[in-house]
Parts: sequence; structure tokens; C-alpha cells
Amino acid sequence: MRQSFKRAAVLGTVATAASVMSPLAASAGGKSKTCPESACRVEAGNFSEGQLSVDFDVHGRGGAEAVLYSNGRTICRYPFDAVAGPQSWYCNGVPAGFIEASVVGPAGPSNIGVRW
Repeated sequence: MRQSFKRAAVLGTVATAASVMSPLAASAGGKSKTCPESACRVEAGNFSEGQLSVDFDVHGRGGAEAVLYSNGRTICRYPFDAVAGPQSWYCNGVPAGFIEASVVGPAGPSNIGVRW
């Protein structure tokens, strides 16, 4: 439980720092979700196009994967080791429209977020 809280705090701090430090913070958008299971999905609309940041975390040991979808198509995949802790990665060339992101790992809870 304590480690879950620390991971959630790190994700929140990273997202907050990025929005405060970004000169485009006024036009920034995004959405995040925490799920009790080992898989989690978040949806967001009104993405204009370009670069998008995906923030994610799962628990357990073994392989995990974060995936970004745009308008129903897979745009980016990011395989990682679940023990690595909270991470972020950028996906470039994302078309405008409806965005979905998912993360799947060996154990919950899990967290996924998108921001631009």
C-alpha cells in the first residue's frame, strides 16, 4: 500500500510539474485513471495532433505494455518491465481526434494517463 501511494504521488508530481513548467500549460489537456486491476484504459477527446505524453505504472514482476490509440488505430506501443516503477514516454505524429491509452501488467493497481 505504501509503495502504491508513493508511485501515485510521483505520477501526480510529474504531471503537475510538467503542466506548471510548460509554456503551453494554458492550452494543455489530458486525462488519467487509476484502476485496482492489472489493466487500465483511459479515453480523451479533442486532441489537436502532434506529440502526446503517456504516463503509466503497474505492479508485479515481468513484462508489461502501454499502448496509445488514435481514432481506433494503434499509434505507439511501449513494452517495459513492471518493476521499473512509474514512467512516461512521448508518442510523436499522433493524428487529431479521439485518444485512448491502455496499460497491462502482471499485477494491480495500475495507472495510465495522457497529456498534451
